Amino acid sequence: METEVRQKRRIRRTVKGLAAVLGGLLAAVLLLALLFPISYRVDVTMEGIGWQLGASATEDAVTIQIKGVYHHYLMRDDIFEGDVHIQGVDYTDDKAWSLLPVTLKEGYGELTWFSNSSRLESRHYGFIIADAGMRRVVVGRQGESFGQQGGYLITAPADNHNDAVAKTAVLLKKQFGWLQKIDVSGEYA
Repeated sequence: METEVRQKRRIRRTVKGLAAVLGGLLAAVLLLALLFPISYRVDVTMEGIGWQLGASATEDAVTIQIKGVYHHYLMRDDIFEGDVHIQGVDYTDDKAWSLLPVTLKEGYGELTWFSNSSRLESRHYGFIIADAGMRRVVVGRQGESFGQQGGYLITAPADNHNDAVAKTAVLLKKQFGWLQKIDVSGEYA
């Protein structure tokens, strides 16, 4: 009888010890997941469309190349470190300029390059809205006013103006959960 009681006590202590160890391991894994990002390489070249809000006739074929490392954090903003080359924007292809790391708050970040010879000189292109992994992007130029008659955007990948408008709407809705309604002609509805 006494040995049976001792066995039950030993089993309870073992179970409690295992529970404590498993709880500690789970807490450590969660802490590591919160502090350290999931990082992966990005190397994509996308054919996109440059288009003007409110002007359905505006359509330019634009190639965007994105190469670098995307850091996805669970409890803070994601960060992209690498290069973004935009066809037709000279300094994005120039080795004398480097892109500052892009902090993506809810998928939105700023594109700024600095001179490798003079850290005091920089060029700000505008903004980027991207999904995780930089597989779909919308790029807007600095200084553009947005509304019915303004705002030049590059959407990639996209095949034509209507496709660019539709994909921009989907990406904005997915990233931000809100969107002014835009019809496929590019006009605000």
